Amino acid sequence: MRIPQGGYGYSTISSTQSGGFTGPIVVNETIIPRAYGLTLPGFNGTVLGGSASTTFSIYTQCDTPTGFHQVIFTGWGGSLTRTAVLNVTITSPGPSFCLNGPTNVTVASTDSVTVPISVESLGGFSAPVQLLYYPGPSYGGVDNPNPTLSSGQTLIVQLTVASSTYTNDFQAILTGEYANGTLQTRLEINVHLVPLVGLLGFNLTYVGNPVPGGQLTLHAAFSNLGTIFDRVDSVTIASDLGTYSFPVPFQLQPGTNGTISAQSSLSQLLAAGKHHVTATVYWSYLYQGMWRSAQNPIQVSGDVTISPVPSSPPGIIPSALAKTLNTLGPMLAYIAIGYVAFSIVLTVGWAKHESARQRRRGLAGPTLATAT
Repeated sequence: MRIPQGGYGYSTISSTQSGGFTGPIVVNETIIPRAYGLTLPGFNGTVLGGSASTTFSIYTQCDTPTGFHQVIFTGWGGSLTRTAVLNVTITSPGPSFCLNGPTNVTVASTDSVTVPISVESLGGFSAPVQLLYYPGPSYGGVDNPNPTLSSGQTLIVQLTVASSTYTNDFQAILTGEYANGTLQTRLEINVHLVPLVGLLGFNLTYVGNPVPGGQLTLHAAFSNLGTIFDRVDSVTIASDLGTYSFPVPFQLQPGTNGTISAQSSLSQLLAAGKHHVTATVYWSYLYQGMWRSAQNPIQVSGDVTISPVPSSPPGIIPSALAKTLNTLGPMLAYIAIGYVAFSIVLTVGWAKHESARQRRRGLAGPTLATAT
């Protein structure tokens, strides 16, 4: 079999039973020598029963090295072992093209990821190429799935995972085609699915001059430790240390941090000693294109110690106390997204959604033969 760089081909492997053997046979492949981009996706573990056959595909990349290779198929049935060999030669193409883009992306279930795809001309090829999309089994789709691209042009494709019930990694396949399949090449994108998790970290600190008539600035620090967007809708402070107004709403992308601050003057009549402070955060998360309010807010609380104003001799203005930084204990709150419903828990920790990972392959092994 001869395959040009960036192209692919098909072959058939078959088994013939004899002497009362009925199977099954498990078949694996080994490529010698191994070459980048020369693959038989999903073939290993193929099961053949007795006398049977199955057709498989062999793929290359545009930069798969040219040269001669052998694909050795080994079938095991009970205590028996049989082999078959397919000779493959990778050749340089004539005028042709390649699809360039990332080979690995990560996305949360029901979410989307953008993928840049471009066409590279080989051997003077200059005609337009149609881009076709073949997703994993019912996993999702792309926007504008069948555009036409020219050499050097880049298209931003949005790959969407259709349902939160999918948690298996899968492979999205983009195929470039010219003249109804006269020339074809493909790009395999390994899609890694991560649990759909909203996890918001919150920490409250203050800095300032904690004396009657002084000023305090509160800093509300947030961390989006999950895989979906979070939004802080409001921060309220319950204490006798003044009124604090925070700039909200405040949005955080997954994996990012941010801080919002508010300042207030302390009353001249404020008593020295400990003053209790409770901060309450109301927040939302972005799910399936809509902001949904978390049912339980986040709360942290602690004490701020107000010092008495130091006395001073007449004519001497007391100097400001050194700035202090105190922490009101950190708290994490999270949402756990199930298959359909949401459960929202106020606690310290992490929430993860993981479905059963099941990936089954059913293909076809005692006399093995390949058809070229």
